[in-house]
Amino acid sequence: MWLGGLFTPEAYLTATRQCAAQTLQVSLEELVMHVQMIDQSSEIDSNKENLFVIIGLKLQGALCRKNALFYSSSILDEIPFLTIEWKMPIDSTSTQKTNEKEVTLPIYGNGLRTELLCTINVKAGQANTTEYNFYERGVAVLASSLE
Repeated sequence: MWLGGLFTPEAYLTATRQCAAQTLQVSLEELVMHVQMIDQSSEIDSNKENLFVIIGLKLQGALCRKNALFYSSSILDEIPFLTIEWKMPIDSTSTQKTNEKEVTLPIYGNGLRTELLCTINVKAGQANTTEYNFYERGVAVLASSLE
């Protein structure tokens, strides 16, 4: 799905959440969005039931390789595929621990950054970096590069 080509992209995101909630038989509030930025279509796990693929996104101020953010001197970088999967949150009592630093990025409807669609969490690939380094650089995801 090309998110930037929709008249109301927020409605599509809500519809994906509703679809996942119905499939998992839980309320909407119980679901958390998990995203992955994928370089090739062969890396997409088509067996997952609540997986939605978005194309045509641009990353402004950084680049993403193998689902991790890196600093970049380029203005825009293509995100070939962004997958959204709605899941139940992981318990704090769970044995799974993540040492990866995550950065919360905004997804804007266009290059003017006037319409915030949602925010996503992405792994930071740079060593010794904080999420504030990416914020200072103005890193964001654009659904459409049109202004």
